[in-house]
Amino acid sequence: PECGSVSLGGVNFLYPATFSPGEDVRIIADASKATTTVDTSSLGATVYKETAVISQSTTVKDLGGQQFEITLPIAVTVSTDAAYEVELRVGAASDRQPCAIKFNNYGLLLDIDKSLYKPGQSVLMRALAIDASTKPVTGLPLTLYVIQPEPAKYIVFKETKTADAYGSASFQFDLPQEVIEGEFKVRVESNDVEAHGAFTVEEYVLPLFEVGLVPS
Repeated sequence: PECGSVSLGGVNFLYPATFSPGEDVRIIADASKATTTVDTSSLGATVYKETAVISQSTTVKDLGGQQFEITLPIAVTVSTDAAYEVELRVGAASDRQPCAIKFNNYGLLLDIDKSLYKPGQSVLMRALAIDASTKPVTGLPLTLYVIQPEPAKYIVFKETKTADAYGSASFQFDLPQEVIEGEFKVRVESNDVEAHGAFTVEEYVLPLFEVGLVPS
């Protein structure tokens, strides 16, 4: 990934220029050429959204040889509609650099329990958030929309839930008895990521079968 670097108080910081929500950012601080001894207590990092603190470093690990690793957790609920800066610190000296937060580290899946419903039935849906290695992404806000058939295309259902420990959230939409028949569109979104699906509503009659027994 693209990285940024800055030298501060004889310490060279190397940090990713783009952060991903829900992940721990690793920042390397190289103090091997510093004129004074640097320890873990003198290093730190903070992410700002304008003047508001978004995240602060939780741990600083001594890698040996005057090299350190700063851990900076990024919450899954941060937005992309603002400018961010990362502040790097060594002792009383600090420096702010621009950084970006992008929601491209996970994908969404949408499951609908069946494709055809009658008026008055319940539509059961489940959204699943997974990362590139197919591991669940927890804590994400998942918003699901149901849009009625054309030409009106009104949103007839909207609900937001938080992804559980398995990265999923379940939704239920109860169809009214008096409902427009046709194909309903379903969309689930979280920040900049979306998944889509559809189901059909129509008044249908199950086929009847007659079974007769013929004595032998």
